[in-house]
Amino acid sequence: MVESFSYAGNDWKHSYSFLRHSEKLLSYAPEKHFLIDAISNLKRAVDHRIKHISTTYKLKKTSCYAPKKNIWDTLAELELIKPVMLAKLIEIRNAAEHQFSDPPTQDRCIEFSEFVWYFLRSTDPLSQRVSDGPYLQESDDSPYSIYYNGNPANEWKSTITAILPKELISTCSKPDYFEISESTVQTGHEYKQDKLKDTAQIEQLRGPIYRDNDLVITGRLQDRNIELWFLRLYFRTI
Repeated sequence: MVESFSYAGNDWKHSYSFLRHSEKLLSYAPEKHFLIDAISNLKRAVDHRIKHISTTYKLKKTSCYAPKKNIWDTLAELELIKPVMLAKLIEIRNAAEHQFSDPPTQDRCIEFSEFVWYFLRSTDPLSQRVSDGPYLQESDDSPYSIYYNGNPANEWKSTITAILPKELISTCSKPDYFEISESTVQTGHEYKQDKLKDTAQIEQLRGPIYRDNDLVITGRLQDRNIELWFLRLYFRTI
C-alpha cells in the first residue's frame, strides 16, 4: 500500500507529441523519407519518456544503477520496461539514420508505433505522480507493518521502519530474515512518545494503533536482493 503521492508536473505529456507526429507521417503514402522520420519520432517519444522517468525518480541514485550500465538496463532490472522491443526500435532507427539503410515497411512501422503507444500508456501513472514510499501491512486491522523509506526526495536512502512483535526480531542471523544496520530499537510506547513531542511528525504515526510492547526497528537495508525487492515494490505500487 501507498499512503501519499506528489505530482511530477506536465512534462510527461510531451512524449505524445512525437508519437502523434509519427502517426501522422505513417498515415501518408509509404514514402521512404516519411518512414524514416516516423521511426525517428517514435525513438524520440521513447527517449523523452525514459529521460522523464529517470530524472523524476533520480534512478542514477538507486543501488541497481552502475555508471557503465545503460539506463534501460536499470529500468529493466526494476521491472519497469521490457527491453527487447526498445532495442529493436533503436537498431532500426540507427540503421536508417546513420547507415542510410532502408526503413521497415509501413506496416512494420505501424506495429512499432502501436508498441510505443502501449509503452507510453503503461508508464503514464509512473510519469505523473511520485510515491513517498510503500508499506506492507499484515491485514487491515493488524498493527504490524514495514515501511520502506526510500524515495527520490531522499535520494533512495534505503531505510525501513518495521513495527513488529518481539518474536519476529532477532539479534543474530537467521534463515529467511533480512538484516538491517545502524538500527534503532524502541518499544511502541517510546516510538509514539518521540513522535508526539514534535507536532510536525504526528502524521507519521501511520496505520492502525499498535501495542506499546511491540518493537519499532529503524535501520538501513544490508541485503542487495532485499533492497531490490523493495525498489520493485515501490514502483509496482504506483
